[in-house]
Amino acid sequence: MTGLLLAIVLALQAPEVEAILARENDPEALSQAARGFAEARRYAEAELLWRRAAELRPDFFPALFNLGFMHFSRERFQDAAPWLERASRARPKDYNARYLLGTALVRLDRREEGLRAWRAALALRPDDVRLMQVMSVEDSKGRYYTEAAAIARRALGVQADDQGGAGRRRRGCGAASRAPRRETIP
Repeated sequence: MTGLLLAIVLALQAPEVEAILARENDPEALSQAARGFAEARRYAEAELLWRRAAELRPDFFPALFNLGFMHFSRERFQDAAPWLERASRARPKDYNARYLLGTALVRLDRREEGLRAWRAALALRPDDVRLMQVMSVEDSKGRYYTEAAAIARRALGVQADDQGGAGRRRRGCGAASRAPRRETIP
């Protein structure tokens, strides 16, 4: 029902969308047109075109991700999460899709799923300190204190050396400092 209502409203507001839908069966062309509408802040039109691109090719990452990102940017996390989940499946090695999915899920109080998505994002960018910091906070909220401490140590780069050694030398602000080796999350 909502889709039909959206189509009727758009037909009255944007005959150019109807024309695009009538002539285009290429997901890439639909996505390009949708991007133009989104940049003009005509989100309803952009959504309609991206949805059509996703119908034509269910694993078409640009449409899936952009639908998720558009909803995410407007803080419509309930709408964003399914699109970002599909985008993450369509392109498993895309950091942004996994990061945004994790954030949307945490905002929806689906902390466990959000942390899983963030762990997948962190596996793609293992040195993302900002994500490690956020994950540490969320782990502690979920009472995963060991995980929170481990990720915080990793973010700070201060894991105790198993054999009591000094670790590797780092330079910061021109002065040498000692920091133990980094911990990795299993």
